[in-house]
Amino acid sequence: EALRSVYAVYPWGGQQFLNPDIGDTRMRIVIGEQDNWCSPQQMQGYAQAIRLAGGDVSFRMFQNAHHSFDRRQGLEEFPDASVAPHAPTVYIDDRGAFIDVIAGTSDPTSTEKDFMVRAAKEGFLVSGASLGSRDNQADLFRDDMLQFWSGAL
Repeated sequence: EALRSVYAVYPWGGQQFLNPDIGDTRMRIVIGEQDNWCSPQQMQGYAQAIRLAGGDVSFRMFQNAHHSFDRRQGLEEFPDASVAPHAPTVYIDDRGAFIDVIAGTSDPTSTEKDFMVRAAKEGFLVSGASLGSRDNQADLFRDDMLQFWSGAL
């Protein structure tokens, strides 16, 4: 049976379904504007792709928010964190195989690790990231989540 609802919180959009049909599932994607672990732009684009495929999706970008802004802890810096938020999106075909971003062909033997290693070799891997919340961001997150679940269930 399909999921009825999904509340996707600062998801990593580096892998996306080529045909993003979510059926009757209601989806909400939330991410911080300043997220440097995941790409807000990738998720904004993916929400639009789902919408164009007929999916019931909503998207919210929280202003000045970083990754894990739902935490009631102050903003923390992780200078040694290795992240690749600007690496190319890798698509997954209808059979579950990754589509090589360079060749444009699907390869059922490719793995997530293959594309992460490529991203690192191509210079997309960077050091330094942050997470946590400021001011009332955790409260705004909570209110958004509760509103979504109240309407979805």
